Amino acid sequence: REEAAAARTAAASASVAVAEAKAKAARLEDAAEHVAADLARAKSDVNTSAAKASEANAEVCRLRPALTAAEERARTAERDAASARTVGEKEVAALTLELSAARAHRAALEPRVEHLGAELAESRAEAKVAKAESEYLRAAGTEVRDRSAATEVERSIAQRENTALRELVSKLEGAAAATASQRAGIE
Repeated sequence: REEAAAARTAAASASVAVAEAKAKAARLEDAAEHVAADLARAKSDVNTSAAKASEANAEVCRLRPALTAAEERARTAERDAASARTVGEKEVAALTLELSAARAHRAALEPRVEHLGAELAESRAEAKVAKAESEYLRAAGTEVRDRSAATEVERSIAQRENTALRELVSKLEGAAAATASQRAGIE
């Protein structure tokens, strides 16, 4: 009896252990399924990542010549910019020298310009005086012409009167001669 009770106890313990083992086995099977699903997802992710990496590598290979060309253009642009900067600096230096020379030349010419300005002002004043004199002489010439025309008219009138007087004197002399001859004939 004791053996049977011990056997029953052992069987019950074994039954519990089997139930626990079955539960553990079921949990392990679930865990294995999860792990298998995780592994499948991981493999899919690896495949996707490999495909993306392959695409990225292909894109890198495709873009590498464009990158090389862009880098070369950048280097060329930098060289051109440096060259342009150098040329610009030289031009600025040359223009600065020209400006300095022009300023010095201007400073040297300023006394001459002032002298010429004074001469110009003097010439303008003389021109105004000459213009006034010219206008005065023109007015005087017009007056002389007017007087000359009036004198010409007076001379013409005087000549007509002189001619008329000569004719009259001639008539009177003729009349005086006729009278003198009549008088001489009477005497």
